[in-house]
Parts: sequence; C-alpha cells; structure tokens
Amino acid sequence: MDLQLEQIFSTFGGRLKWARERARLTQEQLCLIVSMSQGAYSKLERGGSGSEKTSSIAKAVNVDPFWLETGQGSPDPQEAPADDFIQVRSAELRLSAGIAGVQIDYLHAEAPPLWFRADWIREKGYNPKRLLCTKVKGRSMEKSLFDGDTVVVNLADTEPKDEMVYAFNFEGEPVVKRLIRDLGQWWLSSDNEDQGRYPRKAATNLSLIIGRIIAKQSTII
Repeated sequence: MDLQLEQIFSTFGGRLKWARERARLTQEQLCLIVSMSQGAYSKLERGGSGSEKTSSIAKAVNVDPFWLETGQGSPDPQEAPADDFIQVRSAELRLSAGIAGVQIDYLHAEAPPLWFRADWIREKGYNPKRLLCTKVKGRSMEKSLFDGDTVVVNLADTEPKDEMVYAFNFEGEPVVKRLIRDLGQWWLSSDNEDQGRYPRKAATNLSLIIGRIIAKQSTII
C-alpha cells in the first residue's frame, strides 16, 4: 500500500470517501440509497468516527463493513457462506486487574471470523454485536476445552449460573472457567481432573465476569 493510500485509510472519513468514489457515487446518490441526509453524511467524510449506518453504507459501496469501521483487513467484502449466516469476529481481550470492563481488539487477517446460522442466533436470542470468539490458552479446562480451541463469548450474558462456563477477568488476565456454587459462595473451577495443579479459586467479584461461553470450535475429538 502506498503512503498516500495509507493516510487515506487511516481515518473513517477517508475510507468512506475513497469507497464512495470507487463506487462512482455522489454523496447525494449514496444518501438516497441509505436513507440519510446529505448534511449528516458530509460530516462523516469530513471527520466522522463512525455511524449507525456503517453496514448499510458498506453494502451500498461494496466494501467490507469491518474494514470501513476500523480500517483493519481488506476493503474487499468477505464472501459469506451460502444461505443465511452471521459472522462472529475474532478478538483479543485486554483487561486490568480488579477492574470491570474489557477492551476488545478485533482481529481480521490474523484470525478469520466464525460463521453461524442466523436462525440459530435468533432462536437463542443472541445479539450478534455482543458476540466474539477468542482462543483458549492452557490446559486447565481439559477435557472440555483444549489449548488453542476457539470459544464464542456472549458479552451480554454476565449473570452467574451454576455449572456454566464463563470468560472471567482474573487478576488482569482473561481466563475460561466453570462457575460453581458451593459452600455458600461462587468458585472458579477447572474441568481438568488434576485439581492439585488447577485448584478452584473463590470468585469474590462477580462483576469481573466478561461473558458466558456459548459455543466452541475444536480440532480435538
């Protein structure tokens, strides 16, 4: 990528203008397609940082919505599998010890998204914008989850439930553990049978739950 194009792609407005011009659309024509006022759209090209219309605009100018929103990956739209599927993006989680909340660094070329049937997402009542997939690290959850497995985290589900598996902020590190209710309190428990090496730990601050694990992808059967 040449320096000039890199500078254009460094801002949301720059990407927006480049994509519109590549599609050979005027601002007025694009605004008619996405049902948006030209004044509001013009502000986006001049220095906006995002819009609720990003997905519609991306579709109208034939670019990848994730690239348009973040500048990561390729402008070319990803080809979805056949039928009605929804993508769940891959991410790394950045946390601070003892502090609720999470910074999400979405990945693109490094880790492609997972695709799920839209009717399954709707049936379960999940919000696709609140789902992400991330890698399992370590052996503490064997034989349920293995090092390198991919899990889907539902960020909207942080209500503690006995025997459910969650992503948790433990001393500033994202861990995947089974939440157990025992002796009148909550525990972070490992599924690995070696409990001497992977002992359960008291879950003293349930606000540090990141989200419930709702699906996994594994190469180990």
